[in-house]
Amino acid sequence: MNTKTFYLKVETEKEFDVSLSGFVESSTLLFPIVGNFEMSFSPSLTVFPIANMLLSWITGITPARIVTGTTVNISAGAGDCWGDVSSSFSSTGDAINIGNNAYLTDPSLGRAKAWIPFIVNLASMTILSATIYVVASQDRLMGQVRLKVGCEASDNPSTPTNWNDLNSRAITTAALLEANVPIWTTGNTYSFDVTSSVQEILNYSWWDSGDVLSILFTDWGTRGGDVHDLGAVNRVFASTENTTYTEPILRIIY
Repeated sequence: MNTKTFYLKVETEKEFDVSLSGFVESSTLLFPIVGNFEMSFSPSLTVFPIANMLLSWITGITPARIVTGTTVNISAGAGDCWGDVSSSFSSTGDAINIGNNAYLTDPSLGRAKAWIPFIVNLASMTILSATIYVVASQDRLMGQVRLKVGCEASDNPSTPTNWNDLNSRAITTAALLEANVPIWTTGNTYSFDVTSSVQEILNYSWWDSGDVLSILFTDWGTRGGDVHDLGAVNRVFASTENTTYTEPILRIIY
């Protein structure tokens, strides 16, 4: 029998179980695998592209993309804020509102926008993924929330000072369109994939390591509260001033 060798990189963020009848020698995130064996993964892993053909030979699956690399977790900085079309604006307090804040009023007045800053000490580079994690600070069981999530398309943006200032901030061309944000339970963590948006910012010629990269949450057509829907159709997460739940975290893998 011919012996085959390949190098497999795995994502350290996922739990995995490998069952082998061959030989494995690990070195950091690089696994030289030699011999005749069977492998089982739980959950499914995606792997380094050069191993695609050989991994398919072993497992019969087709890997999707690179997911391994160095991970940095960045806590949100001071200055996070939110507001809505009715000119409500808050840069203090322990909660950030996203979605639609209207309550038995004109729904068009409740469309909210939030701004979350992160100081990112990375040079211009190609990243593997970027995800923002937020912790729900209130239960939200009502309505279908629709969001656009991305970065502010601006060089080292300053903190918004009022609703008009916040509302004028432009979002990146690349943005996540989240059509059905699920119900939220207090204390649970929820995530949004902002890989394309963060990459767009890092690709700009004006980007410098240590600049502020801000995440924008904007309403994307959430149905607001009215007489048939007695409540604000929004989601609420912990701000940097919240002493009970963790502030937003931006995780970048590169």
